[in-house]
Amino acid sequence: MRGGLQAYAKSEFRRRATAVLGRLQRFLSGFCFHGLDHNILLLEKQEYIVQQAVFRNCPKQSNSHDCGLFAVAVIWHLLDGKEVHSLVFTQGEIATLRQALYRGLSANAEWATLENVSSFFPALLPSLRNESSPAEDRELVDETCQEDEGPNEDEELVARTRPENSIHDVEDELFEKQFAGPSQVFQTVEELMVVINAYQETSGNSLAIRRSRGSSRAFACISHANCTFRVAFGPKPRQEGIILKRGNCNLRHSGVVVTSAKDGRCLKKRSKEVIKQLASDVALHKHAPPTANDVIKAGVHKKKTLLSYKQCYGGVNARKESKIISDSMSFQLVGPYVQTFAERNPGSTAFMERGSDNRIQRVFVCPSFANDVLMCVRPVISIDAAHMRSEWKGTLYLATVKSALDDLYPVAFAITVDGEDLQGWLWFLEHLKASAPNLITEHFRRECSYKLFTVMSDRGKGLIPALRNVFPDNHNWYCVVHIPRNVETEYGKKIASMVTPLSTTSSLPEKTALLTQLERKSPDAYKYLTEIGVKRWMDSA
Repeated sequence: MRGGLQAYAKSEFRRRATAVLGRLQRFLSGFCFHGLDHNILLLEKQEYIVQQAVFRNCPKQSNSHDCGLFAVAVIWHLLDGKEVHSLVFTQGEIATLRQALYRGLSANAEWATLENVSSFFPALLPSLRNESSPAEDRELVDETCQEDEGPNEDEELVARTRPENSIHDVEDELFEKQFAGPSQVFQTVEELMVVINAYQETSGNSLAIRRSRGSSRAFACISHANCTFRVAFGPKPRQEGIILKRGNCNLRHSGVVVTSAKDGRCLKKRSKEVIKQLASDVALHKHAPPTANDVIKAGVHKKKTLLSYKQCYGGVNARKESKIISDSMSFQLVGPYVQTFAERNPGSTAFMERGSDNRIQRVFVCPSFANDVLMCVRPVISIDAAHMRSEWKGTLYLATVKSALDDLYPVAFAITVDGEDLQGWLWFLEHLKASAPNLITEHFRRECSYKLFTVMSDRGKGLIPALRNVFPDNHNWYCVVHIPRNVETEYGKKIASMVTPLSTTSSLPEKTALLTQLERKSPDAYKYLTEIGVKRWMDSA
């Protein structure tokens, strides 16, 4: 039984693979080899790729976006005559290659040469392995690649080119001479760092530590933009000492020399203005505050420059701090603005209240023409409040109306230091009633005992008793958007989905059937809705 299942699974896998390869051959014939001699072979032999296919255990990717690089890497190894197996390269090397391609192509469209790209795969490097342990080499390079996934803080300088002779693409013979010899064994990490520092002074190349664990060290060159130079040191197998892991090294320097500006300022400082401008551009096109990743993308698209995450994060924070300073200065202009508004708009209500410490406590604004506008819009006024989340907390009160074309018009607004409570609502509604007396206009139907305007609200805290106190003769209806949200929080989405149809249908039998169904499924939700007052929200959509 078990052998039969294995045979079936194997045959099923081969059948599916054959179907995929057949579709691949038809795709290549129609889109890649059309009009070429190879296309004749693909057209004549429908199963040519299937017959030539070889099933190999290839390296497995651990994400969903490196498929193309994995396929290209396998092809490179096959073309180079290397045996492809599950450990010929890892996800770490592919991730490092992806980051290097992004940085390199952003700075130079001709960076992606075969020599540069193949340097990221140990099996494609020259056979320079010594007696170091392959297992330890693989472990160290995997950790190095994982650590180097994002932009490095040492690459924060914006690359600036000198003449053409500043573009390096040479093998580092000095490093090979000092570290690659069989007798080059270091007893301690301190001894290794002494030699590394001497090499940096002699060669003029700066190396940054990319990985440090125990006696293992991995270095990368930061003297050239997007340089492919990388070396790794680790314990000597079965012996004491630290040696160069030749199998995990690329001794070739490539890229543009990173320099300073002519006036001595570092380009890192110069880039602050660029980042500030990019952050401002992002803020203009994004509703939410800009993030460091947004600035990185904007730098690539607008300035053709790859900025590091640390740079952009600092720039975004600096912009946030400057905005706080700017907002604090604008708060000083609230008083003159309110005074000027009242002077230039006769009949308007615009005033400001200060506390004992001379700080702004309340601001109310209602233009004079708003009262006249009320007679030309739908007789429904919406009232709501929102908590302000800026550096200076407070509550924003707002009253709006809708025109026949569904355009929203603000009638009055207020900002207070109070919360959304009874005291705050009473203060706002009293000034609204005094500023817009048309809100209490008699209904044009004489038989109606209530006023013309209906007040729509979300039943906010303190709002209902305030409306009964200030607008006792106006109808008070409830917003049907907020009620399903409250029902969903307490009784779940399925019950909440039955609330909205109650307010959208105009059929009384249908409403009765929906209420009966709701009562049967959730008596608690039915009780909650009836206590609110069904007539105050059922027809408010």
